[in-house]
Parts: sequence; C-alpha cells; structure tokens
Amino acid sequence: MNLIEIGAILKNRSILKNIKIWAVFFMAIFMIAVISLDLYSILSNYKVKRSTIRADFIESKKLQLKEEVLNVVELIDYARNKNKVNVREQLKNKCENMYSIFNTLYEKHSTHHSEKELKEIYFNILKKFRFQDNIGYFFIIDNKGYGVFHPYLEDYPGTPIHDTMD
Repeated sequence: MNLIEIGAILKNRSILKNIKIWAVFFMAIFMIAVISLDLYSILSNYKVKRSTIRADFIESKKLQLKEEVLNVVELIDYARNKNKVNVREQLKNKCENMYSIFNTLYEKHSTHHSEKELKEIYFNILKKFRFQDNIGYFFIIDNKGYGVFHPYLEDYPGTPIHDTMD
C-alpha cells in the first residue's frame, strides 16, 4: 500500500464519517420536526377540547341558573298566593271580630246613647284599630256606594266610591 492508497482510504473514511455525521444530523432535524408537528397537533386538539369543555360548562351553568331562577319564581308565586289566602282569612276574621265587638257595644249601650254617639264611639275605635303589620285598617261604605268613614280621609263621608280610583 502506498501513500496514495492510504490517503484515498483516509479520504474515503473522512467522507464516510462526514456522511454518517450529516445523516445523524438530518435524522435529528427530521425527528425534531416530527416531534414539533406532533406537539403542535396535541396543542391544537387541547385548545379545541378546552374551548368545547368551556362552552359546555358555561351552557350547563346557564341551564342550572335558569332552573334556579324558575324555582325561585315558583316559590315567590306560591308565597304570594299563600299570603293572599292568609290575608283574606285574617281580614274575614277581623271583620267578624269587629262586627261582634260593635254588636256587643250596641246591645249594651243602645239604650244609654244615641245613634250618633254610638257611631262616634265606633269611629274612634276604628281610627285606632290596625292589622296586617299595622298597614291594614277599616273604612265604611254604605249600601248605596257612598263613603261613611275612613281613618285617614276626613272628607270621605258622602264621597261616591264608584268614582274613586285606588
């Protein structure tokens, strides 16, 4: 083997070594590219899934809130209706009690007092009497639709009620 042959062998080895190094380099670049694409795909899928999960969560919370609001509205309606029934019952009882009180007063005092004096006693009692947490009061209308008594309105007697707006 001569020097030229040895130089050619070394040169070939250097070329082979360079080819191997470049092959490894390109393989590494290719692997990095494949891994990068795979990671990008995973990230894109994650973003889509995250958006879907978020939208589903928001929609479920909206439905839950809507159901809760409807339940509260139902509860309020129930309470209002129950309160109306209670107020009507209480008012009926208060009217019956007041009638009983006035009837007893009339029986005991009708011989001693005039009708005008008895009305004055009744009106004084009614002025002070309150119910339903101190907001309810009695007023009197005659059978022709004219005002007889109101605890707050002094010009009420003789007022035609059918023209009055509440």
